[in-house]
Order: sequence, then structure tokens, then C-alpha cells
Amino acid sequence: MTRLCEQHYQEFWCTLKCGQLEARVQLFPAPQTITLEELAATYTLANQIHVIGFLQQQELRSSTDGSATEEDMSDPSKVPNFCVLLHGALKVEGMAAVVLLGADWWGTLTASCEASRGRRSCLLLSVMKPGASAAPWLGALDQLGPAEEGTTSTETFPIRSWRSYSSSGSACAWARPHALLADVQKVLRHARKLPDKTQHLFKELNRLRRAAISLGFSELLTAIGNALERECTALPPTAPADCALQLAHAANALRDPRTALDIKHVLTPLGHGTPMTH
Repeated sequence: MTRLCEQHYQEFWCTLKCGQLEARVQLFPAPQTITLEELAATYTLANQIHVIGFLQQQELRSSTDGSATEEDMSDPSKVPNFCVLLHGALKVEGMAAVVLLGADWWGTLTASCEASRGRRSCLLLSVMKPGASAAPWLGALDQLGPAEEGTTSTETFPIRSWRSYSSSGSACAWARPHALLADVQKVLRHARKLPDKTQHLFKELNRLRRAAISLGFSELLTAIGNALERECTALPPTAPADCALQLAHAANALRDPRTALDIKHVLTPLGHGTPMTH
């Protein structure tokens, strides 16, 4: 029982800072160390959380990976507390604070208030996936700056100009497991009909790839790459040589560390100016 409590219910205290204002806060549940195998890196929450800016809540969309921690700000004393000030400001303005959790690791703080009789208030810390590209629609997180600098556009984040949208485009909706399975099976059906379906295969791969990167679902890219490799080894002896080349190229491109998490990168078949990668 003691070991269980130490592992899952241990207190975690750190300092929340914004300029010259700071306060000691307790995070619950205690944050866990994150290891990303594709980057061979380990991320641990620092002892100080720095507020580096503020965004409208609607600009965040679904920027987090589902990991959330409460910052306890309940204090029976009457001593002014920075957390109370920050909670009130975020709630009234409908904004979220962007915080730096550690090296190359960001998150957001939003005001939360329970609807129970006690109406306990807290700050909700949402942890993004490590890396500057954790929220592609915001651009590189390490390059964000004041909204009034560098742009005269009415849009705060006009970074979507590199990609056009069409009402006929089919987006990925993976609210249910069978929807994700259907998209993966569609890719494999195209892979088994090469070379006739080469263009269809890479179109579907790019569609799934953009959705996976936007959701922080990098494991899907690795899984599809492995599946394409298995399809490559299962090709019949009579299959054209181009089939194996295209499948191996697609599998390697999905797992290439240089472009795997770059949402602007587009996968193209061999023969379109794309060299083979290993």
C-alpha cells in the first residue's frame, strides 16, 4: 500500500511564474515523465512553470494530447495569491495561458470551476506533446510572439495559407475505433492493387498522415509503415518490381525522422523527384 501511494499519489509542488509574479502550486495528479521513442528523448516537468503568453481559448482547438493536471489554488487564508488573480483573469477574458514546462515542451492553463455546491476553483494544466510542432495550426511554438508584431492581418494565426481547403475534401473522423480501422484498411486495399492504385495510395497516406500529426498520433504512422512493409514481403513473385519499390518507399517515408512530424511535407511516389530513403 505504501509503494502504491508513493507511485500514484505522491505530492508534486512547483513554482508558477509570470514575469515578476509567482506562486507555489501543487499539481494533481503528479506529472509523469514522457519518453518519445521516435525522438529518443525523455521529458521531465521542471520545478518552474513559466507563463510565456496568452491565447483566446477558441484558438487552441484540440491542441493537447489529453493529459491534464489540476493546479490546486484553494487557500483558506486571505493572503493575495497570484493563482487567484490568474484564474479570475482567464475566466473573465475567456483566454488560456501558454506555459513552458521544460526544454522544448509546452502546455496551457485554463480556468476551471466545479459545478458542485462547494464550487471549488482550480487551474487546469493541459500538457501538449513535447516538441515545437505539437500544435501545427499555431505554427512553431518556439517562434510565437506578440500578436501586434509582424502582422497586420485580422487573423492572429494566418499560417494556413500553405494549404487550401475544399468542401469536397474528406476529413478523418476517428471518434469510433471502426472509423480508424476503415481508413487503415482502405490504405492496405490500395497497396494490394499497385501499380494501378499508386496515386490513390499516396493520396490516402497524406490524408491520414496530416490527421495523425494534428492529433499527435505519431504511433499510427509507424504502424502503417510496418503494415506496408508486410505487404511488400507478401507480394507474389509475379508482381511488378515497381510495387515493392513503391511500398518500401512509402514505409520509409512515413518513418523518416527528418520529415515524419512535418505536417507540410507531402509524400510522393517514386518517379516524381523523390529519392529512396533508408
